[in-house]
Amino acid sequence: LEFYRYPERKATLLAMRKPACEGKKQGKHKRKKKIPSSSENEGKSRQNIAEVESISENNIDAKGKMENYIAQNQALSGTGRLLANWEENKKDFCYDCEWGQGQSCEQRVHYFKKKYQVERDDAMARIMSETTNCLISSQKEVNDKISRFCFECEWAPSPNMRCSQRVEYLIDTYGIWKRKAILKAMETPSCLMSEEKAMEMKQKIDTIMDNWDEKELDYCADCNSDPKRPCFARVGCLTKAFEIPESKAKAMIMAQYPSCLKSAHPEEEEKLTKFCAKCQWGPKMTCGSRVDYLVTMYHNSLRMAKLNAMQRPQCIQS
Repeated sequence: LEFYRYPERKATLLAMRKPACEGKKQGKHKRKKKIPSSSENEGKSRQNIAEVESISENNIDAKGKMENYIAQNQALSGTGRLLANWEENKKDFCYDCEWGQGQSCEQRVHYFKKKYQVERDDAMARIMSETTNCLISSQKEVNDKISRFCFECEWAPSPNMRCSQRVEYLIDTYGIWKRKAILKAMETPSCLMSEEKAMEMKQKIDTIMDNWDEKELDYCADCNSDPKRPCFARVGCLTKAFEIPESKAKAMIMAQYPSCLKSAHPEEEEKLTKFCAKCQWGPKMTCGSRVDYLVTMYHNSLRMAKLNAMQRPQCIQS
């Protein structure tokens, strides 16, 4: 008012152009720095600790990955050593041992072949270098137990079933592999021989195998090992379910069942030489036809069918 000699109204309006001169604050003002509370400081500290722990975990992960990498390289080098003497080392591979996760070693080999497109020998060597579960040499305790498995003993829960039949049933029904099926059947004590009996049986089998050319002639395929099962059926079970060579399977049955030896039935052997197939068994049936009927309808062995037909004197040549 005094310097510019403005009227009071105009001077007032000019002065109100400055926001500080208005009754209400306008515009942005510089905010005061907020002092964090103790709870906020605590939260920030926790965040910093979590970040440090995260960094530590990352370092641990990195260390774990490095250890895995080293282990893989060691496995690969182990594979190379195995393949260098493969013809000898592959004998130690246990096909039906349990690799893990419900898989047998053989199933694991198929998985490796399919996923990595490698040869079978490479897959086997890689698995053998990764785990001892697939090495026969590392399964001594289990192998000793399996060597005492009694193939032809009765499986106690069902007297009409042999232990070998129980194993065959487990394989066919549940698709489990042979070794696991044997161990499962051996949970029943009746399928486990004593060490003394197992040793005695092994000696009998070895004696028969050492003289096989002579002993094979004494094997009676269609003799009955018991009233319900001929000897050849028992041999078939061992070769199919257990993949045992036929000659050894026959030797095992001969050692277990003396009735599977021709020499155990001298009178029957002599009687069978007199069987007359063309003779009349009845008004409309020859003795040969009667034998065929018994084999087809009642699943008799050929030997037992002949002996049954020869109960009528007319089927015996004079």
